[in-house]
Amino acid sequence: MAELVYDKTGRLLFTKEMKKEYIILVPQMLPDHFAMLVRIIQNEGYKVEMLGNTGKPVIDAGQKYVHNDACYPAVLVIGQLIDAAEKYAASCVGVQEVSTAAISKYSSVKVEPLGPRTFRVTDMVEKPRPEEIFSHYAILGRYVLRPGIFDILENLKPGYGGEIQLTDGLRELCKQDTMTAVDFEGKRYDTGNLKGFLEATIDFSLDHPETGAWLRDFLKEKASTL
Repeated sequence: MAELVYDKTGRLLFTKEMKKEYIILVPQMLPDHFAMLVRIIQNEGYKVEMLGNTGKPVIDAGQKYVHNDACYPAVLVIGQLIDAAEKYAASCVGVQEVSTAAISKYSSVKVEPLGPRTFRVTDMVEKPRPEEIFSHYAILGRYVLRPGIFDILENLKPGYGGEIQLTDGLRELCKQDTMTAVDFEGKRYDTGNLKGFLEATIDFSLDHPETGAWLRDFLKEKASTL
């Protein structure tokens, strides 16, 4: 067994000996992106295992470690959802209108107006066929949910694609309890595809104090050669 080595701050260091013995566990958050990440790490000589993303153990782990992680633009978007959740004592999902062609990639929600940019959710469908579309409001990965979602997910059967779908859990939740939707103000990046991933990377880097000036000059120089 490799000896544990710490730096001056007490941080555990990953040594060459650990590289031979230890397995790096990688969560499957985005199949294509993380499969590529695993191959890159393996090519550097590390032992890597991709974790599965279904089943009760995964749900239990998610429930144990879930926290209020931030999504860009965090303060603006999550703040709007929290405001609606508190106002209506309800769960809240973030939505925006998308095209007919795009809605099939997301969850279409059935809504009733409550106030400016705010709706009551009464039903939803994951990746709808044209005849299943409730509206062009799509859930775009922003949620403030009441605790009942955990009991629902624990007893949920695999749905679309043979996986446990959060949308199926949300559909059940909106039938058991009040759920609202906010047509949130803020820019959203679709990092599930390469173009969206690159767009987000560039915008984030331009806004970052350590990379913004350098990247701006680099892009101007690169653009002049195109």
